[in-house]
Amino acid sequence: LNYTLVTALAAITSRYWIFFTDILLILGGGVYIALKSIQAVRQYNKQDNTLLAWAASAILFLCVIALKGPHYFILMLFPIIAVVAVELAKLREQTLAAILVFAVAASGVTWWLRYMQPEHDRLLQDVQMYAAQNIPMDARLFSTEPVCSVVPQSDCTKLEGKTLEQAKEQVLLADWVLGYSSTTQKFPDVPGTPLVVLYGFKDEIQVYQQTH
Repeated sequence: LNYTLVTALAAITSRYWIFFTDILLILGGGVYIALKSIQAVRQYNKQDNTLLAWAASAILFLCVIALKGPHYFILMLFPIIAVVAVELAKLREQTLAAILVFAVAASGVTWWLRYMQPEHDRLLQDVQMYAAQNIPMDARLFSTEPVCSVVPQSDCTKLEGKTLEQAKEQVLLADWVLGYSSTTQKFPDVPGTPLVVLYGFKDEIQVYQQTH
C-alpha cells in the first residue's frame, strides 16, 4: 500500500467520508496537537508532555511513511483520543454531555450509512452468484485472491504474486476476467468493455469475457 498522502486523502473524501466523526477528530485533534506541540517547544517548561509527544510523533510518523492505505489513518485516533479526552475532562459537565450526545448521534448516522445499506457489503456474494449463473464451470478465470476463493469455477488464476507483465499475459489467456479494484487498489488494464460492473462499498468488479 505505497500510496501518496494525496491518494489516501482522495479515497477518504470520495468513499470514507461516512466516517465523518473520525475524520473530524483526526483533523481537529491533529491541528490542536500540532499547535500545542509548537507551544510546548517555544515555551519549554517542566510539565509532563509525554501524552502530547506520543500523539505528535504518531501523527508525524503516519504522514511521512509510504504506507498510506486510508484505513491506516485510524491508528492516529488512539493518541488523538487520549489527548482530546484529557482536554474534555476540563470542560463543564453540561458542555461535556452535549459533546458526547453529538458524538453518539453522529456515530449512529455513520453506522446506518455503513451497515444498513444492503448494497455495501455484498460484492463477493454478488460476484459468486454471477459466476455461478453466467460463467461456464470449465472456464479459465483471472482475478484477485478474494474473488477466486468464492467463485465456483476451479480454474481461477490469482493476481497476487504476479508482475505487471505476468498479469497482462494472464489477462490474455483467461476466458473470463473479473477485475477487482477499489479506491486504492487498481486492477491491470483489460481490453474491451466489461459485460457488467458489480459495485460494493468501496470497490467494484468489472466482468470481462475474452474471445480467443
